[in-house]
Amino acid sequence: MKLPPELAARLRRTYGLDDATLQGPGCLVAVHHRMRHAQVADEEGYLELLGRSPQEFEAFVDELLVPESWFFRDRAPFDFLANWVQSVWRPREGDERLLRVLSVPCASGPEPYSIAMTLLDAGLPVKSFRVYAGDVSERNLVHARLGEYRPMAFRGQDAEGRRHHFETLPDGNLRVRENIRACISFNRCNLLDPGSLAFAPSFDIIFCRNVLIYFCEDARRSVVGHLRQLLSDDGLFFVGHADGLSVLTGDFEPAGPSGAFCYRHRERLLPDPSAPLPARSARPARRPAKKSAGARAVRPGAVASGKSTARSSGPGEAPAAAAPDRLSPDPSAPAPEPPEAVLARVARLADQGELDAAREHCLGLLQRHPPSSDALFLLGQIEMASSRLAEAETCIRKALYLNPNHLDAIIQMALLAERRGAPQEAQRLRARARKLEEAAHV
Repeated sequence: MKLPPELAARLRRTYGLDDATLQGPGCLVAVHHRMRHAQVADEEGYLELLGRSPQEFEAFVDELLVPESWFFRDRAPFDFLANWVQSVWRPREGDERLLRVLSVPCASGPEPYSIAMTLLDAGLPVKSFRVYAGDVSERNLVHARLGEYRPMAFRGQDAEGRRHHFETLPDGNLRVRENIRACISFNRCNLLDPGSLAFAPSFDIIFCRNVLIYFCEDARRSVVGHLRQLLSDDGLFFVGHADGLSVLTGDFEPAGPSGAFCYRHRERLLPDPSAPLPARSARPARRPAKKSAGARAVRPGAVASGKSTARSSGPGEAPAAAAPDRLSPDPSAPAPEPPEAVLARVARLADQGELDAAREHCLGLLQRHPPSSDALFLLGQIEMASSRLAEAETCIRKALYLNPNHLDAIIQMALLAERRGAPQEAQRLRARARKLEEAAHV
């Protein structure tokens, strides 16, 4: 089944979805689910209803765009966030600054709640920060505001040590405590509409993870451009490890460890100290990092290179050397290692049982280059060997998104489906793998 061209164009124009999403199995599942709900017997009749009913179109989009989410998904971003607020942002006595965080899309709420819990556990007072969360789905927002979750929202070991932020309900579900819910405001927004994102003048931290991969290239660049304008000068921008990071390389540079997938505005040359100061903007002022005795403060994620920046000359002194242009390539620097060589090294490390080193190299590769199905599949294998099954399934699903005919990924997904008690899904995946194998031998 294919969506009529006018419907596909409307979804692409309004929500930025790429052709793989609009023509993929998830779209067919959404159509059939809405057919049952609307009591329409055939696909043709439902597509006609979808084209003429604004209410049904909105309900279909809700069904199509509902993402999978859970608490503390990928621990590294939250660990780096805690380190940053403790070492760089942490307010002093009497400091009345407000840390503003944007979480989009927020799905049913686990990510913005995880952010708020991280900030509180890092020592920030409730009054010192605010999390603004947004999603295009009103159904998601209703669920998020309620703050009640089933055990499936807690996967692996990433959420360990955070249960004190929840209360257990009579039915066995968990509800986020009131003090956490009070830190967050949930609002409807569309990432392609800049006006719907203007919850605050600017944000010190933006989380926009695991969604850019579903957008067409133009929409991806548009969204990143909007968010760049909303990010404060020293702000942090967190994305997912398969989110098409090539769109960030022009205006952003990595910050923090490779597994955090965090970026900041690319640092430019320092301005001439004798030049007149520009008019003050509405962005928050830069807060210098704390210095220890005998050490130079380094921005989070930056590595001291040993090179000094330019300074103005004092009386009788020779002019200081100009700061090197850090954006210009160093002709003496070795050529970057090709992705294929990095993948081969990651596979060797994994085979030798050095899983932490293999994961670090693989995450670094995904951060430096556009995501590939082979890199994501290999990362999924590493996560499986580390008994991080939820993370493994996320990686392998994304590998299949990029390459639906990745035979090894299909077989691995079948094994994962069996492990979580989904025999029918495993059976379908195995049948799909057999068809690919048969086609390869024709």
